Amino acid sequence: MAAFRIVVCLFLLAVFGQPATAQTESREWTGAHGHYTFTGQMIASSSTQVIVQQDDGQLVKVALSDLSEDDQAYVKSKEAQDAMNASDDGMRPWNMRSGLKVNARVVDFAQREVTLVRNLGRIEVNGERYDELPGVYQEMIPRVVGHFEGAELESKRDLMSWMNRQAGGARSKTYKVDGVLLELEGGGTYVVPLFLFSQADEATLQPSWERWAAAHGANDEEAKEEESFNLRAQSQSMANNPDMAQNQQLALDMQRNQQLGQIARVQQLQLQTQAYNAGLFDLWKVDMVPPNGDWSMGRQVVVQGRNSDEARANALQQAPDWGIVGIAKARRRGR
Repeated sequence: MAAFRIVVCLFLLAVFGQPATAQTESREWTGAHGHYTFTGQMIASSSTQVIVQQDDGQLVKVALSDLSEDDQAYVKSKEAQDAMNASDDGMRPWNMRSGLKVNARVVDFAQREVTLVRNLGRIEVNGERYDELPGVYQEMIPRVVGHFEGAELESKRDLMSWMNRQAGGARSKTYKVDGVLLELEGGGTYVVPLFLFSQADEATLQPSWERWAAAHGANDEEAKEEESFNLRAQSQSMANNPDMAQNQQLALDMQRNQQLGQIARVQQLQLQTQAYNAGLFDLWKVDMVPPNGDWSMGRQVVVQGRNSDEARANALQQAPDWGIVGIAKARRRGR
């Protein structure tokens, strides 16, 4: 049973896994029925779920109700919340396509209007004087306007010149911006459109953004909050591990057609886990030996399957040359 628990844990982590580094206390976590355990640090929690950084670099997302009573009590304790909040700075550098680096904290996804007004030779953005905006946001605004207007605008001078050339002397322009609310290091919260982010950061944000936007359109507040929670937890884990962004960029350069959305992979495993819990397939323990027949080198794997023949085929996909010496259905959780 102990070996089976380890393999089941690895099966779950293969679906939920995402690299990150957390700062809170590392501890052993146990499933509600004791069928799996793993060790790690909590980096985020809500009233219904918790995200734990495993010691080997995996990020595990589980429903609070799927954890033991002791673990649930720990998550809700003042000690754990204080420790998590102490490390929850969330400030991290975001890379823009222009090469600009923005040190900021994620607040939420957002759909906002950005209005520019030309008044007495100066520009105002949503009622704030352009010259008084944070420097990094001043650099973003011309590119936001340029994106919507199909113009190459990279500076305040470009922006002012463009506005002066508008037919009829138009004094204001309003754009609907879809993106992320960022709290800048120097203060102030501003919406940054997804198209300004580097390809790696945009690819990371896009899947969760699309789910948030769909929930927003359907007035599904619970689903919106779920995506906002995922966004903040993901940003915190990336803030704790700056190398993650670099690794994502390398992966994007090597495989540009691959969608890198990390939280999308989390949801994929959730669907598989739900299918297992619904009885659409079983987990099977398969004992295997290497081609040389050395039983001391044998191993046990856990695979999914609707019957033993399907499980056998799935096991052989992992090790085509190995032999199968035993196969048994794993006991379903709660039985």
